[in-house]
Amino acid sequence: MPIAVRFQKLLPFSILCAALLPNIATAQTIDWTRTYAKASVGTNVGSLVKRDGNGNVIMAGTTSFGGFSQAFVRKYTSDGVLLWSVATDAVNAQEVLTGMAIDGTQNVIVSGWTAAPASSPRWMVLRITAAGGLSWMNSPVVGKANGVAASGSEAVVTGWADSAANGHDIYTVKYNAAGSTVWSARSNGTANGDDDGAAVSLDGSQNVYVAGSVKSSSGETQLRTIKYSSAGARLWLKFFVGPSLRAEASHIAAFQNGGCAVLGRMWDGVDPTTGNLTLTSYSPNGSLNWRKAYNGSGNLNDVPKGLAIDDLATIAIVAETYQSTGFSQMATLNYSTAGAFRWSKRLEDIKGIRPSGVAIDSQESFVVSATVGATDTDLLIVKYLKSGTRTWTHRIDGGSAGMDGANGVVVDPLLNAYIVGSAETTAGSLIEAILIKMH
Repeated sequence: MPIAVRFQKLLPFSILCAALLPNIATAQTIDWTRTYAKASVGTNVGSLVKRDGNGNVIMAGTTSFGGFSQAFVRKYTSDGVLLWSVATDAVNAQEVLTGMAIDGTQNVIVSGWTAAPASSPRWMVLRITAAGGLSWMNSPVVGKANGVAASGSEAVVTGWADSAANGHDIYTVKYNAAGSTVWSARSNGTANGDDDGAAVSLDGSQNVYVAGSVKSSSGETQLRTIKYSSAGARLWLKFFVGPSLRAEASHIAAFQNGGCAVLGRMWDGVDPTTGNLTLTSYSPNGSLNWRKAYNGSGNLNDVPKGLAIDDLATIAIVAETYQSTGFSQMATLNYSTAGAFRWSKRLEDIKGIRPSGVAIDSQESFVVSATVGATDTDLLIVKYLKSGTRTWTHRIDGGSAGMDGANGVVVDPLLNAYIVGSAETTAGSLIEAILIKMH
């Protein structure tokens, strides 16, 4: 499919209305808001956010119109000044972004997939230089790239790739700075079914950790974790099926000194809507450090939505958990990297929350992003102190009675939070991608 890349000018941004929820002791201040829309109509969604080593903030997302979508990536200073904007001009195609990473020289690597009408999806991996130029765009295989990690001048991407003999395989590729494949690896379940790589992370020695799920010939769904050397040699493979022989991975975070934490869910073999969280820690040699489970108070479906670790031995988790009332709630959990459970918190006073991400700041506080509401949704940002005390909750309305939402969050060393999402600024016709800085 013909694809071109162009630079785009900054459009005037909308002013959002911020409304605080009741019973909050303190609240964040919105420093600035930036929005983006390709045209005066359509749906623009900011889905990913990262900070680079120079303190700049990168937002990535998609613009949808007429049943098709195009990807965009925009870089701002910490003061909200637009440095550059890059967008693809995919013709009659759908593009979806799934992951973003910053390499050692501040280049931006984005993973996702693209599909033309009546065609199978193909991987899509972009590398954009620190100055905003497109280095390369790869669509190497039929499948979907679901996650990316980067270090130095190289990037590692995982997802699934089609296999004529084996259905879908977990597929992992390492790219060099020129976009050439350094190595690739496949992992296949014994059922030769639809296996999937969900997430990838690197430790301090550039070893590669991949989490995903595979189907076995006995009918199990296995949560699979794989470690590769930086040269692509498989060092170990571990799997977990849970008590009901059904488990899948959603997130992975490698520890700086080796080993990793893997977040996923396990569920009843009959009813996949009754899942619980599972969190597993592996040592550098693949031995099991510990495994934890979480079942929400509603004893219904718990879905992992975010995982973060810091250098101070803290693991943060956010999950969507369902109650018997039918409303979704947000559960935030704190573990040590040694497996000690510290606390869990739910927002009992707010109904219908769909969390999207969590970040840990330099004081070990958690900042969580979410969407709240049903037909008239808003962005919701919540901060918990190290102790688990909720210090503030901020609900942001996009300016019309429409669909607004938060899709991710990052923090900087000065305790600022950057939230990415979307806001329906013109009721019924325009949804803009949004980036907000709060302090």
